[in-house]
Amino acid sequence: MLFGSGGLRGPLGPRTSAARRLQRHALFSTVELSWKNANGDPCSCEGMCRNVSSGGLGVEVPQPLPLNAAVSLRVPALDLRGAGIVRHCTPGGEGYLVGIRFNRMTRALARFGASG
Repeated sequence: MLFGSGGLRGPLGPRTSAARRLQRHALFSTVELSWKNANGDPCSCEGMCRNVSSGGLGVEVPQPLPLNAAVSLRVPALDLRGAGIVRHCTPGGEGYLVGIRFNRMTRALARFGASG
């Protein structure tokens, strides 16, 4: 099972994209994100995780994140710390809906339920 029990709500519905290979699980939990802006200045925000897979997270945040930005992330409910890349960011919900693809190490940690 992905991550153990830590607040997961079970699999979401069928795939909506042919490119989506990994099963998503609904998760409503805080997530802490940090990244550098175009000037190299550190930025951070707290958001709400909406779904998770072994490949990444879907989060809702109050501000836009730059496309392809490297982010550090922490999901306390899953005892997960890791890193990823912003794959999309669109207005929605109470702010912006952001898709983050885990980096290789974070994907491995997610698959095996460990954190680093």
